[in-house]
Amino acid sequence: RSSATPLSVARSNPQGGTNENYVIFAGGRVSDYAAHSKYVDAYNRELVHIEPEQLSNQTGVSSNRATIGNQILIFGPATATSSMAIESYSPELVHGIFGELSVPRTNASSGNNDTYAIFAGGYSSPSYLNVVDAFSSDGTRVNPTPLSTPRAQTSVGHVGQYAIVGGGTSPASSVVEAYDDSLVQYIL
Repeated sequence: RSSATPLSVARSNPQGGTNENYVIFAGGRVSDYAAHSKYVDAYNRELVHIEPEQLSNQTGVSSNRATIGNQILIFGPATATSSMAIESYSPELVHGIFGELSVPRTNASSGNNDTYAIFAGGYSSPSYLNVVDAFSSDGTRVNPTPLSTPRAQTSVGHVGQYAIVGGGTSPASSVVEAYDDSLVQYIL
């Protein structure tokens, strides 16, 4: 049995994502009390470790990721006044800025359906948000129907043609809603 090369820098809460060639671990905290980080590590199918270009913006415990096409998307500002840029990594690990969210926020959740990467809800002091940003594979941003209730820290899953947003805080929520491939919203 052999082992893979460890991450370049030990950290908590990095965001993991996959495309057709790599799994990446981006951002995270380098210690319990340290600033957020920009580090990125990638592994290919042979478990070879690569250090692609670092993130432009620091990400931490409230960061999240989505996949659209073959792009891995990373968003995770350190504060609600930080950059709204969504960073991307291609199947060749080319790093770029994919787009920007419509509203600055932390604690947004992300996922995808078959057509769009979705960033839902979040927090911008002193308010929870119900805004939803959806991005097509070419980086075009659209804003579908907002969440039915403002909230942060939801979970987003993908099944069939749906991105399903569930739970969250504002306070704790049991609301579940789905967005289909045409971004039609269904409250479940």
